[in-house]
Amino acid sequence: MIFNEPLVDVIVHSRCPYEDSSQALQDLERAVKNRVGFLFLLSCKEICKKIWSQEMEKALEKTLSDYQNWVTAVKKLLMKLNEAGTRFLVIKVASYPHVSFDIDLVFPSLRDFQIARPILVSSPVRVDPHVAGLREYKALTVVMRAERLWKRRVKTIIHATEVLTTSPEHSLLIHALHAFKHREIYLGDLLSMKEILSQLDVKETIKEAREIGGTVILAYMDHILSTILGEGLGTTLPFPLCSLVQLYVEKTLASQQLPLKIPHGMIVLAGLRLRVPLQVRS
Repeated sequence: MIFNEPLVDVIVHSRCPYEDSSQALQDLERAVKNRVGFLFLLSCKEICKKIWSQEMEKALEKTLSDYQNWVTAVKKLLMKLNEAGTRFLVIKVASYPHVSFDIDLVFPSLRDFQIARPILVSSPVRVDPHVAGLREYKALTVVMRAERLWKRRVKTIIHATEVLTTSPEHSLLIHALHAFKHREIYLGDLLSMKEILSQLDVKETIKEAREIGGTVILAYMDHILSTILGEGLGTTLPFPLCSLVQLYVEKTLASQQLPLKIPHGMIVLAGLRLRVPLQVRS
């Protein structure tokens, strides 16, 4: 199935689909909703030079200022948390420059969260905290417990600050769950998933997905990722479940515009937490 999306043309394929700046500015609103507003403007300035306008330049300048303020605030928050000695994971880490609505942190114990709480309250950064045994990261009925995430933690660098994050396998699943959490698929999540593909162990990812009852979610998102960005794990579900999920994939892609609404039937199916086997196509 062919998916024609101007945001993907600009950001992924370095093609300019616009005849004038008004078209690009219209899509800027969607780009922001897809968590790729800054990246969209940076890409447009590089490849859409013929239609680049003063209005677009002003939008880029404002977004750049917002991004710099965001980086400064997040860096300060992470440094304070490190200095306080609290244990935490930064999740949903994006590899591209963007201004996020919030930052997701996972705390492996209530005590760690209590230590961090005064810092979180005083920070200008909106924090979405997930705490072991209190508020786990979940979408529908599928839960990724803090204890599981903490056991496979890895080091990373965010805005020149060393922190801990989730393993590539868990990171991919978290982005997949994020779509179902909001009932929408954002280009930002897809770009992050594509970036993670080269770092993970496919068999381990499938194993983790099955243990949390998320194989249907993983298979569905893998199909979407492959169609839109041309890369994926290459997973397949057993018959006839594969045909049902493929139907929902086609219904999702029919709008030809990101963000994509996840059909209600797919939401219900994912909520069943089916622990079905998932194979990788040869």
